[in-house]
Amino acid sequence: SKAIQQQINDRMENSTRAMELFPRVVQDADEAILPREIDANVIFQLLDRTTFMAVEKPMQVEGGYIIRGKNKRKTATQLLENIDEKLAKESPQWQESFQLSFVEIYADSSEQLFEDALLITPNKFAPMAPKLFAGVITAISLFSSFVYCIDTFSENEAVMQQLKEASEQATSGIVGAYDLTWFNELLVPMLVTLGLAQGLHEAGHLVMSWSKGIKMTPPTILPSQALPYLSFQNRLKTSPKDYTDLYDFAFAGPVTGLTVSFIALLFGLQLTTEVDQSVAQLLPSLPVGFITQSTLGGTIVDLLLGGGDGILINQDPSTQIPLHPIAIGGFLGMIIHAFDLVPIGSTDGGRMSQAVLGRVWHLTFSSLVFTVLFLTSLFSDGFNLLLGFLFIYSFTQRDMEIPCKNEIDRVELPRAVAAFVSWVLVALILCPLS
Repeated sequence: SKAIQQQINDRMENSTRAMELFPRVVQDADEAILPREIDANVIFQLLDRTTFMAVEKPMQVEGGYIIRGKNKRKTATQLLENIDEKLAKESPQWQESFQLSFVEIYADSSEQLFEDALLITPNKFAPMAPKLFAGVITAISLFSSFVYCIDTFSENEAVMQQLKEASEQATSGIVGAYDLTWFNELLVPMLVTLGLAQGLHEAGHLVMSWSKGIKMTPPTILPSQALPYLSFQNRLKTSPKDYTDLYDFAFAGPVTGLTVSFIALLFGLQLTTEVDQSVAQLLPSLPVGFITQSTLGGTIVDLLLGGGDGILINQDPSTQIPLHPIAIGGFLGMIIHAFDLVPIGSTDGGRMSQAVLGRVWHLTFSSLVFTVLFLTSLFSDGFNLLLGFLFIYSFTQRDMEIPCKNEIDRVELPRAVAAFVSWVLVALILCPLS
């Protein structure tokens, strides 16, 4: 009886551990939509020695059922296609409510780290954050972004004096005595630069989600104290077919936004050197201490405006560097989109990491990256962009992504190389300039 009790205890531990790699939205799915034992047995009865050699009956876990065993087909894709064909004939209505995924889970024994299993779950995953709450956060973030951009003019005494005079004239009721067209002509290019880069970022996601048949939530804009905003967060509601689809969805958005922001920074710096004196007196600015929070960004600014000798960025951290609004929009956008590419949790970079490394090794790599960023933030002076990012991330994106239908086949080498190149670029952007 002790042996039987020990087996029961082991199974209880394993059933809990099997789902540790999956996000809360999977584990905490509404019971009303969870598959039942009879639904899991539909899949179990389709398995045989030529498809998937099951070593146990379906086991109930948080969020669904798992069936451990060994794939007898050449590839995971062939296995899933074979089962889908059988399902279409034997139980076509099954896939209207549920989905079958081939995934890696933590292994039972201590001899191996993980093992393959079939995972049966609902075919849709509802976001955990209430829509109203997400809407309020988005509204706050949009307002703070607008205020942030205006604040880049706060150290310009000429601008502040003219805005003060306009405010006094408006208060005194003098109709038509003040005109803010000159200020709008400076503010709007910055807002358009940020909006264009982010808009194309989201367009990249939309195109990929449409082409891959992935459904996602509208973006929730995450706030930031040190930036206009931190990120546009999209949640996946349906599973990608495989890691290649997940990678392409994640890669398209931030790389597009980062490219646009980089071009805007270069173009804006060129405009900074060409503006006439009357406009130069009204330019917004960023402090040296903020610019040097980015090794790549600070180096580019110093190279194009200071000749690359370091005089510009070696000034007192509070010294203001006047920049064209497009340059500021490009600099800020470059940092924002770089944060989206950081390979932790379920950020776009985290999705890419999961697609390249798999769940188990992504968890290890993600933890290592988090630790490095946290230690780096402890030695960062003044504007601590990294610590603010890690704080918001801890509440919003620490979980991994929902399961793909095929999580056994990894992405091909070119995509893996592109991912690691992008992470090196992220390190250059987000590491402070010493």
